[in-house]
Amino acid sequence: MHLNIMIGRFNPPTKLHEKIINSMGINSRLFIVNGEKSKNDANKNPLTVEYREKLLKSLHPNIKIDICSNAYQALEIIDVMGYSSVNLYCGTDRINSYNSMKKYFPYKINIIETTRTDDDISASLVRENIRKNNLDYLNQLHSKIDEDQIYNILRMVKCL
Repeated sequence: MHLNIMIGRFNPPTKLHEKIINSMGINSRLFIVNGEKSKNDANKNPLTVEYREKLLKSLHPNIKIDICSNAYQALEIIDVMGYSSVNLYCGTDRINSYNSMKKYFPYKINIIETTRTDDDISASLVRENIRKNNLDYLNQLHSKIDEDQIYNILRMVKCL
């Protein structure tokens, strides 16, 4: 059995997340990393896990979503599910850490690198600019986020 996965905080989901999710095709699963309690920083994680899940479901209603505390736990979940191989979609900055984890799992992990272009902005940069009132960065949110969701993101990120 084969699976396509993406692991991330999706805080908030951006156009780059959307582009990757759309390229993953069928039999895909997202793992929302909530973070370890000691590392759960409101600055990095202003949106609740439930709200991020809702935003991702608005992007792709049929995608399966799991919640985990870190990437290693996500890969453990896949092991328990019995998959023989996965395509792990990730950014260039994550390749080394995922390569180092491969030896701990019995299934084949194919890393699919996503290279950012100048138009691909990280969620960290989106949050930072929202806090600075540079709301032009709201156009980096995934395309199916509606006005009410944008307001909620602004409220959570800026703590209105």
